[in-house]
Amino acid sequence: MKRMLSHILCILSLGLALLAGCSKAPAPAAETHSTTGVVVEVRPNVLVIQHQDFPGFMKAMTMPFELADPNLAKGIQPGDKVSFTLTKTEQGYPLTAIQKLP
Repeated sequence: MKRMLSHILCILSLGLALLAGCSKAPAPAAETHSTTGVVVEVRPNVLVIQHQDFPGFMKAMTMPFELADPNLAKGIQPGDKVSFTLTKTEQGYPLTAIQKLP
């Protein structure tokens, strides 16, 4: 009986040790794409940008980009040269970062 109890405790200990060693796999890095361009138009929650290629993702063109946060457009005006980043979400690829260039 003692021997069987010892085996059970050993198996339980091993199981708990394995569970303790298991952790969630790190979340995959968000898919992002960055390029530069010139702001053509500023709309509520949207910037229209004539942009360069997003290497391996999208050719150069002029198009509207939805903003992940409307505050990103503060201080941005038509004619500004910018560097910006899109980040993949369930809803698409909103613009998530922008910086004016000299």
